[in-house]
Amino acid sequence: VTQSPTNNYTDYLAQKIALLQKNPYLCAIMVNCMRKYIIALAVVLSFMACNRHSEHWVALCQVETFIEEQPDSALVVLQGIEASDLSSAEERAKHALLLSMALDKNFIDETDLSLISTAKEYYKDSKDVRYKFLSHYYYGRVLCNNKDYTRAIIEYTQAEQLLAQLNDNYFAGLLYIQIGDIYLSFYDYNKALSAYQLAYQYYSDANLEHHKSYALYGIGVLYMNTLESIHTYFLLLLLLYLL
Repeated sequence: VTQSPTNNYTDYLAQKIALLQKNPYLCAIMVNCMRKYIIALAVVLSFMACNRHSEHWVALCQVETFIEEQPDSALVVLQGIEASDLSSAEERAKHALLLSMALDKNFIDETDLSLISTAKEYYKDSKDVRYKFLSHYYYGRVLCNNKDYTRAIIEYTQAEQLLAQLNDNYFAGLLYIQIGDIYLSFYDYNKALSAYQLAYQYYSDANLEHHKSYALYGIGVLYMNTLESIHTYFLLLLLLYLL
């Protein structure tokens, strides 16, 4: 009876394994060769991963570390990088998101959605909750700059759904300030008040005293519109600035 190629190969492997078991020295040589092969493969894969990025990748990562404290410097660096020079969708998305953040933090009201859309499209299926949250948040900011508040609240609602996973009091505070502002523009004072109160609580939990004033200011404007307790909230705002 003719044996199948599979049986022949199985027998061949069995013979080699038996040979290795009888010769510990040969077995040690084989193990050492395998280790060298695995190390070489890891080096090659690492090199390939590095080559996915352009020369701007390091600059983008560095900008991310100081964009909150030095948004003006971040904007200069980001505007000096051409999107056409970036080598991957990941780089272009990161650049688009950081540039959108820098523009907003420098009080430049961007109205063109094309920039932040690059980031939103890339991060929509991402497992990185922070980037996904920020892409929704800054897409909403650009919509607000266009006075498209209905679509903006949809983006903010999607960002809100990520807060539990994000676990960041600062970003939660930012989000609820924006939500409060939109509901205030809609004359929905109950929802606006709730949002500003949440922002105040998140900023308090983050020990961000200056940011708490933004929430108090929103509450003050709200009560000024409804002519209730205005003096109380503006007094709190004044005291907070004096501390």
